[in-house]
Amino acid sequence: MLALDELLLGDVLVATPGCPDMTAERAISRATRQFCRDSEAWRHTTDGLAVIANLREVYLDLPTDTALHHLYWVTLDKEPLTGVSFRNLSDRVQKPRRYALTTEGRLHLDPIPSETTVMGLVAHMSLVPVMGASILPDELEPYLEMVQSLAVAKLLSMPSVEWRDRRGASDAMSFYQDALRDARRQGNQYNQPIHRKVAYGGI
Repeated sequence: MLALDELLLGDVLVATPGCPDMTAERAISRATRQFCRDSEAWRHTTDGLAVIANLREVYLDLPTDTALHHLYWVTLDKEPLTGVSFRNLSDRVQKPRRYALTTEGRLHLDPIPSETTVMGLVAHMSLVPVMGASILPDELEPYLEMVQSLAVAKLLSMPSVEWRDRRGASDAMSFYQDALRDARRQGNQYNQPIHRKVAYGGI
């Protein structure tokens, strides 16, 4: 795992003369989260998760200090499950065919599982660091300069500070936006060809 505070702080401070370390660290943290939201490049596929008989809820297995940003697909015994809203969940007990996603990132299966399935459920998603964590997986190292540019843009556009530089902020943001397409493409390459169906009224 890449610790962006350690990797980027020095270069960010050089680009923002007079900026305190703590302010720069907060900007790096915010930039890291925004990069992950904008690009959806941090992808995670769970190992097989257990589905327990008569237990509707399944906890997704997320890396430390991360949160779910977007869920792309869920399979049970290699069969795709359909995403539905909570009002469409039933009280039937049989093999699940659908799921609803909680705001905390847990799955509620529908129907309620009638049998225990060990290591049978797999989910694919994009992640963001939790608030205050400036981390990325090693495979996203090519995009560190993007995060750095976004952090610099945020700092240089701050009002009423000695290091404010509107033109520098614009240049840094332009670099970030220009590079964003490639980061999005990398994220899409991680997505396996399993399409999540959505039953409307949706999630």
